Amino acid sequence: MTTLTLEIPEEMAAWLAEEATRRGVSRETAALDLLEQIALDDLRAPLTEEDIAAIEQGLADMRAGNVFSSQEVWESLGIKE
Repeated sequence: MTTLTLEIPEEMAAWLAEEATRRGVSRETAALDLLEQIALDDLRAPLTEEDIAAIEQGLADMRAGNVFSSQEVWESLGIKE
């Protein structure tokens, strides 16, 4: 592990403190989680056209009322709870 000291604007420090309180963690943990998320976002492959089409189809199904409970999905896949 490496120690990193950052100077941030007061507004950002206040937001970070609120976020830490909301999540029940220290400011340092909240800051580290945020930095990790940014790094992971950069590493994650962008959505493909196929991904976007599948998301859009799922939203259309949901709007049309074609939804299934978790139990129904598990049963259709042969998974026992």
